[in-house]
This record gives sequence, C-alpha cells and structure tokens, in this order.
Amino acid sequence: MKLKSILALITILIVNVNFTSKIADTSSLIVWSKISHNFGDIKQGQVMETEFTFQNLSKDTFILENVQGSCGCLASSWPKQPILPNEKGSIIVKFDSQGKSGNHLKSFSVFTNLGAYYLEIKANIIKN
Repeated sequence: MKLKSILALITILIVNVNFTSKIADTSSLIVWSKISHNFGDIKQGQVMETEFTFQNLSKDTFILENVQGSCGCLASSWPKQPILPNEKGSIIVKFDSQGKSGNHLKSFSVFTNLGAYYLEIKANIIKN
C-alpha cells in the first residue's frame, strides 16, 4: 500500500513540475505594439505607410528572415541585423491603393527564427 502511495505522489510531482515549466517558458516572447492597423477612408491612388514596432523580451536573439505581403500592392522593410534580448525594432509597411476601391484587408506574414507572426492592414478606398 505504501509503495502505491509513493508512486502516485512521485507521478503527481513529475506531472506538476513538467506542467509548471511549460507555463513559465517565455523564451520566445516577442511583444508587438499592434498587429493590425486601419487607415480608414483613403483616396484611390494614395500610398499609405505605417510602422509595426516590437520588442524582444525573450532570452534569444530575434532574427527576421522574411516579410511577405498578401498581394503586389504591399511593400515592407525590416531590420536585417539580429535583435538582441530587450532590444526593439520595427517593420515599415506600405500599401498602394492604385486601381482599388472599397474595403480592403491585407496581411503580412513575418517569418523569424522564433516562429511566424501575422500583421494586417485595413483601408476603405474611395474612388476619385
């Protein structure tokens, strides 16, 4: 009987320690100032720009490998150098509304050494 109790207690402790370590793991924590930006109403043909800033709160170096827009009307620039722990950086995105009208939702896929992130922009394009 004592052996069963001891084995049960050991099992509970192992599961508890394993579960707690997974909750406390923040080794890949990247904090974004925003993940969505709404330009609101804009005139057709305008090129709009916004900045998505982030901070590397992880213990690892953060490397942006690629930023891909969902269509040819999007452009982006991002830091090519590694972002060290506690440092900040930003991605600048541009949206060209030429030839478009109505409500638009566009996205950017951000590929990094710590995983993928998704940013979006919105605009209501008013025809001239």
